[in-house]
Amino acid sequence: MGWQMRQLLYSATWLGILIFGCLPSYIHSEVPIKKAERQNGLLSFLFVGDTSFGEKYQNEIENRGGMNVLRTKGNQYSIKNFSQILGQADLVIANLETPLTNLPFLSPLEGKKPAILWSDPSKTLDTFRKNNISVVSLANNHTLDYGIRGLEQTLNALRNYDIQWLGAGFDESAAARPLRFDYLLAGQPFQLVIAAGFGYWKSYDKKYDFYAKGGKAGTNVWTVARASEQIRSIRQ
Repeated sequence: MGWQMRQLLYSATWLGILIFGCLPSYIHSEVPIKKAERQNGLLSFLFVGDTSFGEKYQNEIENRGGMNVLRTKGNQYSIKNFSQILGQADLVIANLETPLTNLPFLSPLEGKKPAILWSDPSKTLDTFRKNNISVVSLANNHTLDYGIRGLEQTLNALRNYDIQWLGAGFDESAAARPLRFDYLLAGQPFQLVIAAGFGYWKSYDKKYDFYAKGGKAGTNVWTVARASEQIRSIRQ
């Protein structure tokens, strides 16, 4: 594998997203397949980077006597300048850089992991739905900040709001599963497949236990070799 391809895959693991267009093969997905038809042959896909509303940081500011923007102005305030571009896309995929949880317990990683994030499930996903965000990647370094119970609440919340996800699951197979979207562009079939993985880091494996393995829940782990293997399996 050439240097450029290695750099692409390493970058993709941090973004948590790779896309494949015009694939002839059938891609298994347990979520509904979105279908759309465009007579002009144009589609727009918008990939959004690390996305959360920063409840942890806003609370810390408030505790120091500052203004909690989320409490005073709401979630929409921080995203309003992007609403138009989000609304214009045919498909918006965001990297959800936080678990969605209001569980009344300390994170199992408290005192071990430097930054532990969380976001309010209802307020976050209400804002997502209002702004056309319909798919999220969970392949990142915060998805399991509240352990398996936090992941369970995250997936339940996404399901309740009809937002599709990839990059994490309750076992290794579910975490690695790609999403497929079928379109007709000027009468011609077009297939978009999205796969997501979180790059391998020893600390997230041995210390934080983030990665899905066998029947254990977690994020889809990507090394260059594993990402290449998953891409090949998609193309077959």
